[in-house]
Formats: sequence, C-alpha cells, structure tokens
Amino acid sequence: MVIRYRASGAAGLCSGRRDRPGNRKLDEVVAVRALTIIRGRYADFGPTLACEKRHECHGITLSKETMCHLMTEVFDVESSYD
Repeated sequence: MVIRYRASGAAGLCSGRRDRPGNRKLDEVVAVRALTIIRGRYADFGPTLACEKRHECHGITLSKETMCHLMTEVFDVESSYD
C-alpha cells in the first residue's frame, strides 16, 4: 500500500477493481431464461424443487438461494399489479 500511495497518491489506495462489474453479478439472459421456465412449468414449485428440476431437465444451474431471490422479486412485482 505504501508503494501505491507513493506512486499514485491517495488515488492509489482505492481498489483497482473499482467501477468494474463484479463477478457475482448474475447474467440477465440466464435469469430471464430461468424465470421463463419457472413461470411456464414450475410456478407452483418451491425454490428447491424448481432448482432441481430446472437443472435436471433444462441444464440451467443456479443455487436455490439465487432462485428464491429471483422468484420472490418477480412474484412480488407481479402481485403488486393485482
């Protein structure tokens, strides 16, 4: 850190990854595809079973926590329109 501070000043103390997309960001295409499958075939399933079926039948691998988050987010938005 001292070397970076001497070379770049206070700006050298910031992370070099700043203002770049993180590796944890879910690809929008994958999320939309997974949710389309869930709505069409597995709307009455819970996140765990939907996750297993989606992986088994469609080859999309997402964690059950990610699917739970996506399903909650989408279904909450849809129910607010009712």
